[in-house]
Amino acid sequence: MPGPTKNSGKASGPHAAVPSPRSAASRDAAANTYMTWPGRDRSAPMRMVGSHLDSVPQGGNFDGAAGVVSGLTAIRALQALGRAPAQDISVMGVRA
Repeated sequence: MPGPTKNSGKASGPHAAVPSPRSAASRDAAANTYMTWPGRDRSAPMRMVGSHLDSVPQGGNFDGAAGVVSGLTAIRALQALGRAPAQDISVMGVRA
């Protein structure tokens, strides 16, 4: 599966929910969206979290977008604590 690019520029418009100006939003050829929080070692393997953005009948409270929101919320909490990741952390919203 294609992943986010490391050099994606400023977030604006549909990417306004990006947790921090230190983060960058990107979209791949399949229109999957990624928000990446740069780590101290940009060459280290990236950590990813997220989910699909559609939903399924009877999917429940934690289906779909809840996985994306939880990843964004976790990053925002770590940033509020002044933490910096060792490697890039990317939250993905997959179109599925």
